Amino acid sequence: MGRFTILAAVSALLVAGIALPAQAGRSSHPYFDDQGTLTWYHRLDDAKRAARAEGKVIFVEYGRRRCGSCRVLVSKVVTDPRVRSRIAKAAVGLAAECDRPEPTVQRMFSRHLAGARMLPFVAFLTADGEYITGFAGGSDAHRFLAHLRKAEARLST
Repeated sequence: MGRFTILAAVSALLVAGIALPAQAGRSSHPYFDDQGTLTWYHRLDDAKRAARAEGKVIFVEYGRRRCGSCRVLVSKVVTDPRVRSRIAKAAVGLAAECDRPEPTVQRMFSRHLAGARMLPFVAFLTADGEYITGFAGGSDAHRFLAHLRKAEARLST
């Protein structure tokens, strides 16, 4: 298969809205612009390693590209000046795709946000993956900060 054919196939998949598998390791959020606020990981194990190394918690955004509340959370709430500096100091990000979830992430949300129906599902986890706090659905900076405070408290223990 020639280079042009491969590029055309990749372009067709992207135009059709079919996402390619996210690369492992650190990067930006796969769908939304957080203005460089967090380093985002696409696998829980990678996020856990980074959180341990940096002495941080894990902020999990479990959603999808076409979710308006997911977009607002990442591009507006996380970048809000009241949130931005605090979350950058406290957390690494895990962008978890709800249409192709990691079983561990899916089980965690099933256990801690049982019955939740509205995206995004949000959680703060310790570097070992222990659930701290979370919520489902849209949020503003005030609501988000209440959860962030609980996560920050775990950093000092």
